[in-house]
Amino acid sequence: MNNFERQALQNILSKKAKAEHLADANLAKLRENKKFFDLESQYIYLSIKTAKADPKTEDKATFFAELKKIEKDMYKVMKELGFNKDDIKTKVFCPSCNDSGYINGERCKCLIDEINLVAKEISKTSLTDIDSFKNIDVNKLPKANAPTLSAAYKILDKVVTKYPNIKARIITITGPVGCGKTFSVSIASNAFAKNGASTLLISAHDIFSIFKAYHFAFDADEREDIFDEILNSNVLIIDDLGSEGKVPDFLIPYLTHIVDKRANLLTIFTTNFNMEDISEHYGKRLQSRMCNTQNTLTIALEGEDLRLNRNI
Repeated sequence: MNNFERQALQNILSKKAKAEHLADANLAKLRENKKFFDLESQYIYLSIKTAKADPKTEDKATFFAELKKIEKDMYKVMKELGFNKDDIKTKVFCPSCNDSGYINGERCKCLIDEINLVAKEISKTSLTDIDSFKNIDVNKLPKANAPTLSAAYKILDKVVTKYPNIKARIITITGPVGCGKTFSVSIASNAFAKNGASTLLISAHDIFSIFKAYHFAFDADEREDIFDEILNSNVLIIDDLGSEGKVPDFLIPYLTHIVDKRANLLTIFTTNFNMEDISEHYGKRLQSRMCNTQNTLTIALEGEDLRLNRNI
């Protein structure tokens, strides 16, 4: 279990424990009322008697009718005391897995959603909470940016909608500084997560820091733990490749390694580099993988620096 999954599961179990504590506290408060306490005692006693009753010699229907009457009286007292029947039941946030995080050993969607929240909080890369390209008004974009950004949004929306039934396994979004690359993948990241895909959006600087931690990790389990979410997220988005500055040569192969290991998953890059720059900085092996016409897609953005435009 990797760090993201461990933290996400802890969040789910913590929320479940708080719900259980609240229900128990409400019930304890109700039991301070003698009328409610007596009715509950009668209900428990009769429930046990009903369960043990012999249907051949005893009238279970009468027992059930009496139980319903006692239950009705209990709810009446609860209402008088400012409670309702749901206040003494533990709230279940995910009926699919009963707040366990797993279904038949597989991650439940609630756990995937929580992992995405943990990843988003840790990476702190996303620029927006918008989770659909349909919520973007391209008419407000500067004329210099609108054509390529509008086209990019349509392509990415199609990718998100059809995923995982897409041919592309590597998508590269290129363009000058401030043209909307990070904003575009932030929306895509939110949209993928909304659709139930485990998604990690991370800056190039941070991923090379992870490569360094992995390289120098002494314990084998620790090494596996560091890399797990990067290798296994349904969607990995590496933002601003090339902005990480000079990195040691021995870390470069890790980038190609994760692309190879993620051959059946989706990896998205944003970068100011062209493919010649990619080859020069990261080697021909990575460039060839990013240019493979069989399973890659390149989106080129153009225009002015949107961060300098206060109307956006």
